[in-house]
Amino acid sequence: DPVRAIINRYPTAGEISVEMPHYYNSALKIVVIPNGVWTNNHFNPETGESIGQSGEGLARFLRTIHTDLWLPSPYGRYFVSLMGVLMLFSVTSGIFIHGHLIKKFFTFRPNRSHRLLLTDGHKGLGLWGLLFNGFIAYTGALLGLSGILVSIMAFAVFDGDVGALRNTVLGETPRAAKIEAQMMDLDILADRARSRWLDGIVKKAYIRHPKDKNGFISFTVQTPGTDNALTAPRKVTYNIITGEELTTLDPLNKGIGYRIDAAIAPLHYATYGGAGLKFLYALLGIGSSLTIVTGIMLWVNRRTNSRTKPTKSYAFLCSVSIGICAGFPFATVASFYTARLSALYMDYDRVFWIGVVYFTSLICAVAYAWRNDQHANTTIQLLKLTAVLCLTEPAMNYATTGEGIITYLRSDNVPALTVDLTFLIFGLLLFKAARIVSNRYNQPALLQTVNCTT
Repeated sequence: DPVRAIINRYPTAGEISVEMPHYYNSALKIVVIPNGVWTNNHFNPETGESIGQSGEGLARFLRTIHTDLWLPSPYGRYFVSLMGVLMLFSVTSGIFIHGHLIKKFFTFRPNRSHRLLLTDGHKGLGLWGLLFNGFIAYTGALLGLSGILVSIMAFAVFDGDVGALRNTVLGETPRAAKIEAQMMDLDILADRARSRWLDGIVKKAYIRHPKDKNGFISFTVQTPGTDNALTAPRKVTYNIITGEELTTLDPLNKGIGYRIDAAIAPLHYATYGGAGLKFLYALLGIGSSLTIVTGIMLWVNRRTNSRTKPTKSYAFLCSVSIGICAGFPFATVASFYTARLSALYMDYDRVFWIGVVYFTSLICAVAYAWRNDQHANTTIQLLKLTAVLCLTEPAMNYATTGEGIITYLRSDNVPALTVDLTFLIFGLLLFKAARIVSNRYNQPALLQTVNCTT
């Protein structure tokens, strides 16, 4: 029994998470955090044999960047959520201020001028992604600010007792009795969880205080037709010692208010729907980023073409804008290299070093743009550097893992194949973008004096 083996290996671990094999990971994964170190234990689901351990890597870092900006909790999440509120305000105010632009929904004039290309691109991306940007900002703000909202509700209804509010809504969570007891057979409890709903399939399990009298295990159960539903999963919780059923959560049997609340997280993270929907989210997310970039470029263009001579502070802002816009893609690709190479030499603390390389790469890009007053050259060089890293990523992946595009095609490993192909496509697109900038400012004299409109 792999779970029991992990509990015996880490007797002081108060929390254990179990993830059943799925499409993206064929192994049984048991996560435990002894002494603050996040440890993934992998097992063969058929034989129960251990196939290795690993620490958290790139996936956890990207999640932390997305939700907390790698800042201390909970302040990072609150900061990101406030940015979501500002984004929602920007989308809403833009509708009222620029509502007349909706008639130009399909206007795109790429061959007229550089400024018209930016203007049409900015308007088009903003209009096409309007609904997406709005609900992403709204759901993100709700998720991030939920701690503050819960505190406000607790003060309003339960005299500030957050625990009482949480117990009323979600059910009371048993506290450790600090009395050691022998837990029952977990397979029996898993069978009970499956039979709780017709054709139920256990996807995850969460164990708290495994050897305590009040220890419990919570199963996440999936039923046919609900794997991609826009709702929270079904859960059932048992006392891990006696097998008594403690709580049951079935969002489909809840009221409309609860079901709307349960849909917020799947709606934000695209955990509903299939692969096609995730691909659509990716395209719309890229469009949102380009809306911001083109907006910055238009603002810079207007200022640099004005009759007022640009100040030093404005020149600094131009350089920083270039460094940030070109630096984020460069830092993201560098983090992929760090994740793959660090896996060869260390099992733990990879998240920390991935973060160090990510922010160091971003700072270096901004510093380089700041020190180089030839903005066109800076843009071209950063784009080409990122493109080279993208195009060589599949080769680096093959050199470190022994698997590549051909291997993924033969084994039908679609997720890994998608990653390598995405890097190749982005590398070619970045080279194309660098060439466009180079062709526009291909005269040496112009390269010496070009402003931040690149």
